Amino acid sequence: MGQPLFTNRKSGKIAVFSGFITVLFFILCLLFLDQQTVFYSTPLPLHTDFANGGPISALFYHLFILMLVVFSGLVCRFARVNHWVEFREATLFTFIGYAFLFLRTFLLIFDTQSFYYILTAGVQVLVALVGMLFYLITFISNPKAHPMAFLLGMDMMLYLLSVLFSVFSTEFILPNFGTLLAAVANVSIISLFFYWALKKDALTQELENTPS
Repeated sequence: MGQPLFTNRKSGKIAVFSGFITVLFFILCLLFLDQQTVFYSTPLPLHTDFANGGPISALFYHLFILMLVVFSGLVCRFARVNHWVEFREATLFTFIGYAFLFLRTFLLIFDTQSFYYILTAGVQVLVALVGMLFYLITFISNPKAHPMAFLLGMDMMLYLLSVLFSVFSTEFILPNFGTLLAAVANVSIISLFFYWALKKDALTQELENTPS
């Protein structure tokens, strides 16, 4: 996988920064979560309803969902602006997947047992998995990114197991705690990889501009 010299590093820095902000919002959501929501309102932590975990926690939860879309959109734009074709499909499908999650959180609100809820959740899961698969293939094709490929593979397993847990449980709820953790891990892995790519690119361009 040949990494191009970036013509617009600023967009990449903004994308990486938004990734760290996204993770921070989720941590704050957990810190302000009403403990009764975790230990008394739900039979299992995976079914924690973050939207009703207290006003401050709910605020950070919705900001986290919003930032997932912002982050994935910025990463998608960064890959396109800098003509990094290897990440074109991965960034696009990831953005669409998080956009579906955003719509399901703020607009497409259905009863959890309805056909439309299951349909929109199914589409979101499928698109998200395709996005992660494209990232995984791209990481595997780069020997230096194999540690990222391993981490992303573990992240995909967590996401799949969390979805299957919800499918076979008595109450089908997505996102659940497991899929949200997978989203946080996904954002962290992508942010770290693009941060590493930006640092490598800056060093490469500095060496090229150094007089011989």
